[in-house]
This record gives sequence, structure tokens and C-alpha cells, in this order.
Amino acid sequence: DENWNYPAGNFTYQVQFTAGAGRDENKVEKTAYTVTVTDEAGKPIANVNLHTLVEDQATPFATKADGIAKIELPTDTYKVTVIIPDGYTTEITEFELTKDKPNYTLKLKKKVIVMADYTVTVKNVDDEPLANVTVVIGSQFGTTDANGKVVLKLEKGNYSAVLTAPEDYVVSDSYAFAENATELTVVL
Repeated sequence: DENWNYPAGNFTYQVQFTAGAGRDENKVEKTAYTVTVTDEAGKPIANVNLHTLVEDQATPFATKADGIAKIELPTDTYKVTVIIPDGYTTEITEFELTKDKPNYTLKLKKKVIVMADYTVTVKNVDDEPLANVTVVIGSQFGTTDANGKVVLKLEKGNYSAVLTAPEDYVVSDSYAFAENATELTVVL
């Protein structure tokens, strides 16, 4: 009825609360997921960054000094992506964590870096060495000596050299080493 009639005066209401009541229907089951990252010898690798998606949000986590990363998430299946640290390699960059398999161990291989000396010799058309020519290969650079040579140590690979020569000489954009070669002669 729209016309409530309450007597005038002060009223006291008694309300009783029960701790935890009404929460069970909203409770989300959670699982502790663990990722262990080691090298081939079983030594832990710290600071390996991992991430997964939780409700379409990237959720990062990382291994600690013991090589273990722990994260507690709502129970579900998660695809985990590994950010491979410098100096290591692996064929596995993604894996799944599930309620039934909440633990995963990933072994990383140490990356073997093979270095090589790359030699560039710069000469003029009269076959005379050119000194003081700047040579850039990858992230390394140097200047040719009196014999027209510069040697740069780089990770083994296929490269091109970029030269900066005195004004009297015309240079191309770059000079490619032959496949798997470590010596290059440029005539300006």
C-alpha cells in the first residue's frame, strides 16, 4: 500500500551479520602455478620473463634466483609465453599450464656464439692501399691502416660493409662479403 502509516517516534532495528555469509557463490577457485627454468646442467636461471593472458590482460611474472616463477591465478588453462634471455636458446617459447598440470620445467640451452675476424682491404684503382677509410660492419667500426686494412671481430654471419672514404673517392651504399667469407677487398 502506498500510504504507509508509521507511528511517530524513534525506532531501533536489529541486524545480524554472519562473517563470510554470501561469499561462497562469488568465490573463484585459484591454483598456484609454477614454472622452473634451468640450463642444460640443471642450474637455475633467474630473471626469465614470462607472461600469460588473464581475462585478456597480459599478466607478467618472472623466475627468481632459484629459477622458479610462481603465480596464483583463477583455475583455468593458460598459455604461457617465455621471453628468452640473451645468451640462451630453446625451441619452446610457449606452453600451457592447467589445473591438472600446474607445474612446468623448461630447460634452456646456452647459446654458442662463434666469433670471427672480418678483414676489409681498401685499395685505389692503381692497387695502392687506402688508409683512414672508415669501415662499418654490423655494429662494429674501424679505420683502415697504412696497408688499407681493418679487422673487426664479429659474431659469425653474413655481412655487408659500409665505407666512408676521402672526398676524392666514390663509394657505393655497401659492399657485401661473399657467403660465409670473412675477407673483402674493395677497390675505389
